[in-house]
Amino acid sequence: VLLSGDHVLAAEAVAREVGIDRVVGDATPERKLQVVEQLQAEGRVLAMVGDGLNDGPALAAADIAMAVDSGTDLAIECSDIVLVDHDLRAIDRSLRLSAATMRVVRSNLAWAFAYNVVAVPFAAFGVLSPMLAAAAMASSSLLVMGNSLRLRRFGRTRAGSDVLVERSDAVVGQWTPTAMPSDIATIEPHMMPMPSGVEPQALRR
Repeated sequence: VLLSGDHVLAAEAVAREVGIDRVVGDATPERKLQVVEQLQAEGRVLAMVGDGLNDGPALAAADIAMAVDSGTDLAIECSDIVLVDHDLRAIDRSLRLSAATMRVVRSNLAWAFAYNVVAVPFAAFGVLSPMLAAAAMASSSLLVMGNSLRLRRFGRTRAGSDVLVERSDAVVGQWTPTAMPSDIATIEPHMMPMPSGVEPQALRR
């Protein structure tokens, strides 16, 4: 979905260029918030990208809020993720990194649960000596740590945009963007490349 405060014709031109089907032009902050709430009422998990003051209410209501580092302070403050350049295709990488992080978290929890289910009864009944139990506990911690550190290699060999994840203070490395799903983000036309056949003044606010 493309939400924009720009004229509806300009918004539609940009949407055609990037392959977005649903367009809401001439959108006020209240209208943007309304669209976000409508999508959430349909059971969707919504990510929104914005950079202006008029995006603040909708960003605050979205499940995942993203802003461009050159945007307003309000947009950045309302956001979970800040894109450190103007390449919106970095959104795809941030979502994939989030999914990979959750997979690592689940695998760490599964390992810790399985270890305790097996090791604690053995230790309680004296099958394991205190030294072996301590060594097993240390090994478990090292395995969990090593599994988590695999995320440091995420996208390291790729070239492209950077993403700054504000809440963890982690900078995501270089990557080669893939196609951005058009139904997971709402964006502003002036943040996209100028479509062919559209005069620059048509996209001015």
